[in-house]
Formats: sequence, C-alpha cells, structure tokens
Amino acid sequence: MKRILSILCCMALLCTAAPAFASGEGAYFQSREQVADAVLDFFSDPSFTGYTIGQYSYAETARMVNGAWHGYAFAVAQKEGHNVLYGFRSSNGSDFRHFLTTDSAIPQGPGRFELMNADGQTIETYASPSSADADSRFTLSDAAIAIWFQVPDNEEYFNWGMSADCDSSGQWHVRWIHTNAFGTKYSQARLTESSITTYFELTPQGSAKGVVETSLRYFSWDAFPKSLQEAKEKLTNPPAIPIGELNAQRVKFSGGQKYEVYSGPGTNYLRANGGRASVSTNDWIQVFGAENGYILIQYDLSSSRNRFGYIPQSALLGGTSVSPLSFAFTDAEIITDTILTDDPLASQSSLCGLNAGNAVKWLAAMGDWVYVEAESLGQPVRGFVRTSTVNRMIRKTLTGFFQNGTYSAQAVAEVTYGSGISVSISITVSGPDSWNLPGGDQVIGYQLYANNLPVTEASADPEKTNGTRVFSLTTAVPRGTVVLGLCPIHAQTGLSAGETIVLSL
Repeated sequence: MKRILSILCCMALLCTAAPAFASGEGAYFQSREQVADAVLDFFSDPSFTGYTIGQYSYAETARMVNGAWHGYAFAVAQKEGHNVLYGFRSSNGSDFRHFLTTDSAIPQGPGRFELMNADGQTIETYASPSSADADSRFTLSDAAIAIWFQVPDNEEYFNWGMSADCDSSGQWHVRWIHTNAFGTKYSQARLTESSITTYFELTPQGSAKGVVETSLRYFSWDAFPKSLQEAKEKLTNPPAIPIGELNAQRVKFSGGQKYEVYSGPGTNYLRANGGRASVSTNDWIQVFGAENGYILIQYDLSSSRNRFGYIPQSALLGGTSVSPLSFAFTDAEIITDTILTDDPLASQSSLCGLNAGNAVKWLAAMGDWVYVEAESLGQPVRGFVRTSTVNRMIRKTLTGFFQNGTYSAQAVAEVTYGSGISVSISITVSGPDSWNLPGGDQVIGYQLYANNLPVTEASADPEKTNGTRVFSLTTAVPRGTVVLGLCPIHAQTGLSAGETIVLSL
C-alpha cells in the first residue's frame, strides 16, 4: 500500500502519551515548545482536564488578509477517543483568540494526530485518459494546514489526512482528503464548492457535481461521500425558485445535525415519509422565512427529490436571522381533484390528495404553483397545488346610496370570488310616515340585476321601525359579472328603474 506520507512529507511518529495533569489543571500538552502562550492559556481551563494534546497535534500558519497579517493556530485535543479540532486567530501580532471548535471535521476514536504547516504545498495528480479535464496539480494557499490521523494498530501508515487552507477573506476550507481506511473506495478526494473529484493512487476516477460543504467549520467527515457513486447520488444543486411570493436564501447550519421536518410550523402538522421526514445539515438547505418558532426550508433528498417543510428556528446558528413569513391566509377552494405535493420543483410526488370542493387557505403563489394549507384525515398539512386547480376566495365590500325628496336607501354588499361569485347584500331604507298609511307606496322589495339581467329579489325584514325597513339577500351571480343593480319595488308603482342603486364590481 502506498504511503500517504509521501504526498506531502515524512513526519516523525508521536511519542508515547504521558498521563494527564491532575484534576483541574486543564489539557495536557505532550510538548509545550513553540506553543503560543494564549493557546496554552485557553487549554488551561479546568473544563479541558483529561484531554491530551499530542506532541505533533499543534501547528501554526499565517497570511495577509485584507491588508493585514493574520496568524492561525490549530490543535487537536483528545479524551477517551473523543477528538476535537480547535482553531485560533491572531491579527497584526495580537494574542491568539479562539475562533473554531469542531469534532465533525476529523475522525473519532483512539489514534494519534499530526498537524503541519502546508503553506503553498502543491499536490500532484496524474492525468487519465478517462478524465482528460482533471487538474494535474493542486496548490494550497499561502496559509494552509495538513491534519493526519493514525489508528493505534498501524505504526507505518496514516489512515486519514486532510488539507485545508485559508481564502482571501479569512475563511478556512477543506480542499483535499487522503484516506486508505474507514470504508472508502478512493485514496484521495479533491473538494471545490461545486464538485468532488476522487482519485485512486492520485489517478482521477471521475467527478461528481453539486453543492459541496467545504467550510472547515461545518464540514462533516462522517457525512462525506465514501465513494464516487455515493458522491454522484448525494450531490445536487438548489433549484431556482420561480417568480412569486416565496424568496429563498442559503443559510449556514452546524454540520452533522439532523432535524425532524413537519409540513407546517408545528408538531401538529402532518409529517411526511410516514411520520419520519427529517433533514441533515450536511447538504444544501434553502430558507424562506420564520413563523411560530419554525423556519420554512427546502432541502434535497436525492438528485431527483426535494422537500419543503419546517424545522425549529433554533436550528439556526447564533446571530443568524431570517425574515418573518408573510402569507395571505385567504380562503380558497379546490375546483378539481388534485394532489398536494411538498416537492413542486422536482419529483412533484404526492403528499396527500385533495378533492374538488375542499376548502383550503391560500398562502402564497410561486410560479405555476400555489402554497396552501389544507386538512388531511383531520390533520393540518401545507403543500403546493397547481394554480389551475384552486380558486382564491377574494372578498371585497361595496356600498351604494340613493336619496330623493321622499326616501333614502343604503346598500352594503359583501362580494366573494372563488370558483364563482357570491354576494350577500343588505339594504336599509328610510321612508316617510305616509308609507305606513293604507295605500302608501312604500318600498316593499328589491330586484337584483347582474349585468342588467334579473337574478333574484331581496326579502324584507318583517320588523320595521319609524319607516325604516331592511332588505337582504345572499345569492350567486354569474362569473364575468361586472355590475350589480338593485332596483326598488314599490307597493303601488312597482319597479322604479330611476331609483336603482348601482354597485360596480
């Protein structure tokens, strides 16, 4: 088996671990030489008691960032097989300050680590006829580290290695993985933000395209693909969000976390996948906003399957904020049998079925889709339906007035637009005392017209007081109606077109 050590350089083996300091004295350094005082102070905290930092488990590097020199130091602390990588940063000669803690980026279990400065190191790869576009050389930046790990029963080879470097904005990224163990089917893997290229003995095997988590802060070795095929199955790109009322943003989460996903902002909402829907923070996640302590997200399940859903807002990293969701919550009606999906932009698979006549809440529009809240088997559920399958219940209030020297009339109409148009109208008429005498020509009703075509008559409230009478009706009017007419019916003279109240829709 080829030594991974030969890729960069040979390194001395770690000395036999010495016992830790007494309780309360912090972490034990097997070698304190050339370790920055501020780093020693950091690990002197009693919370690190029982942790050991090996003889070669510390390294420093530096680079110019935004016109200022920044120094970086890294150390791996180990305790009973729990391995944690710590990072420290210094600016223009100031003391090192802690900026990174991660146990997901490195392997866990017993073994020894070696860290080394790898500034500007060039890693050679070999051209392959099956991968003509593969890079033949890969050079780390002027601030870089290499981390190596060796299991206890292997004194000749390192089983795992990582190269990470600092970009021009001061962010650290994993660039290269070296491994000959842990079930992997490659010797090396090169990472970019949009691809993984795997190698066997530095000969390219191929590449997988998609979003790759390279940030050292969020990288998870356990979640990293262990074969080229796994990389091709896992890596995807976030879809473009169609024009509408939902806007997505990429938000960073702590790597290696997993959260239950519900179709709405609460555990009372339907949970997909038979009640087992969940999301891993190791892949891309789009965030659309917050509601009721939850955030609406979209994430990928595979190269052909995504999902919209909600996870607790507490999953966001400290200091990360997202805007509140702003939904219409308008009444709407399903007008043809359809499915509700939580994946409108990929598989469009069914979350549940909806029937014509089902009442839903219209939340937001997104391209050819409408985000709605419905009910399935007595449980609330949110998802998407095609725009053509739902009608929004838009309500508006219209008022009209008529007055002459004899009487006055006030009309109030509530108009609802859905699969059709329905109106609920109340007309209050105040007339003279003479209307109550025998033979009086009082208003006794109203004829409703829609686009000048008669629809129905308004009925009168049987009670009247001081010449005031209320008429009301609720009815549907034809789609396409743009004007309503309320023509009074008098006891003696009948319909009086000149006294019509006109309501424009």
